[in-house]
Amino acid sequence: MGLPGGSLWLGGRLEVLGQFGRGARSNMGQLGSGLRGSLRVLGTNWGCPGAVLALKRGSLCAPLPRLSAVLRLPLHRLCPRPPHALGSHRAMTASLGPKPLVAVGQVTSTPDKEQNFNSCSALVRAAAQRGACIVFLPEGFDYIGRDSAQTLSLAESLDGELMARYCALARDCGVWLSLGGFHERRADWSSTQRIYNCHVLLDPTGRMAATYRKTHLCDVELEGRVTMKESSFTNPGTEIVPPVSTPAGMLGLSICYDLRFPEISLALRHAGAEILTYPSAFTFPTGSAHWEVLLRARAIETQCYVVAAAQTGQNHESRVSYGHTLVADPWGTVVAQCSDGPGLCYAEIDLEYLRRVRREIPVHSHRRADLYGTVGLQAALSDP
Repeated sequence: MGLPGGSLWLGGRLEVLGQFGRGARSNMGQLGSGLRGSLRVLGTNWGCPGAVLALKRGSLCAPLPRLSAVLRLPLHRLCPRPPHALGSHRAMTASLGPKPLVAVGQVTSTPDKEQNFNSCSALVRAAAQRGACIVFLPEGFDYIGRDSAQTLSLAESLDGELMARYCALARDCGVWLSLGGFHERRADWSSTQRIYNCHVLLDPTGRMAATYRKTHLCDVELEGRVTMKESSFTNPGTEIVPPVSTPAGMLGLSICYDLRFPEISLALRHAGAEILTYPSAFTFPTGSAHWEVLLRARAIETQCYVVAAAQTGQNHESRVSYGHTLVADPWGTVVAQCSDGPGLCYAEIDLEYLRRVRREIPVHSHRRADLYGTVGLQAALSDP
């Protein structure tokens, strides 16, 4: 609604969507100086993503690199400016306090484990310096082999040298680390000659807070495009791990292909998850068709934040990964996303907003668990 003097009061918190330059590192001062004078912004926390104005490209006096942002109002309304609006807004922000910041990494892993560690550790240190409490890395952060033989030969146990280095990195930086699919050799290696695809969660002391082994293995064949047979060298996990309490919220662990199975996300939601994470290495054919829509669907149906770190670019001569690392909120809106190439995107986790979404559309309490899985059962039981 327009007000005297051409100013506008936007009722609700405004969030940046997309990125401002490589790796979603935005210059909010530059954004603020480029706003037209006809729009009054009553945002807060300039220089930090998640509490500032987001505009379409044509709304700036000066262009910004890779500006791809739209307006989002979590309260879903525009309202007339109340008396002493600025003071009220500041009071509201102060009462809510700072929100936890998460960083989501996008990398191009190769068969070179040392190079991969150097790349990932640089991202973790940059995120820690920015103030992130959790840093998420994608499936295959340790390496991506050229074939199954190389993949098996490079695998390590969780008490091996590489994981010890990541434990030390978590301690040095004082952050939680979500380490997507780690190629893990377990005690059954000598008998099975297969590994596990293991999602490791480290706390800031370097302790393993949780480990989840991928339960849905990616065996797909798209004629003439993609053939994958993960089960030929990987053992499936046997359990869904309960959500873990973190500074950002209750975190549920999954990996990549698990994304296609809503049952696991709903089970984690039922167990108390507020954030679901899908570290991934999607291919281009599947990623371009399904990546974002699946992630947003999981966010909407569970009313959780969804965090998806991804592999991107040329991993080796016969593999290219899709990328598009992103964070979706409980409304299904993409609130952060990486641009092309390795980098980071950042998002604030607003649990009060999550609780509001769940209050307004209480799908969890409307679920009919007494009916699901019983289609046709009653008729079969009543047949003579």
